[in-house]
Amino acid sequence: MATTTLDVTPLPETREEVEAIGKLLGANLQSDIILGQAVSKANVESSPLERFKIINFATHGVLANEVSGFAEPAVLLAAPTEIKSANDGVLTSTEIAQLKLDADLVILSACNTAGSDGTPRAEGLSGLANSFFYSGAKSIVVTQWEIPSKPAVEKKWLK
Repeated sequence: MATTTLDVTPLPETREEVEAIGKLLGANLQSDIILGQAVSKANVESSPLERFKIINFATHGVLANEVSGFAEPAVLLAAPTEIKSANDGVLTSTEIAQLKLDADLVILSACNTAGSDGTPRAEGLSGLANSFFYSGAKSIVVTQWEIPSKPAVEKKWLK
């Protein structure tokens, strides 16, 4: 993948979103939730994700070809201090398909996560969603559009 500089807006409210959802689902906030810089590509790819029944990514989603250098859909993780091709902070649909999951539910709280894989006339859900299914997810919550992150934590059900 070519080195591409992204102007990524920080999403500080996602911490509250993930913690509130974790609390609702009975997660141990100390050991079951990974936040901020700890959500690096290296950590995601090396973590024993198969032990989690619910996985929630609250981050930026990128459609295929939406940004120069991104030929396939991806989720953006914590930016590394030094960008290397193997740890670029971008988890592509191909890399997601190689994860080992046994999750009953994967939540992709990011823009456009129900988008296609980018091939001409491809169907929705053929990109990120399909990759998570391939990696072992049994069900997925995705979005078909851009979503603002602030309202996600302003809803009364999260309080």
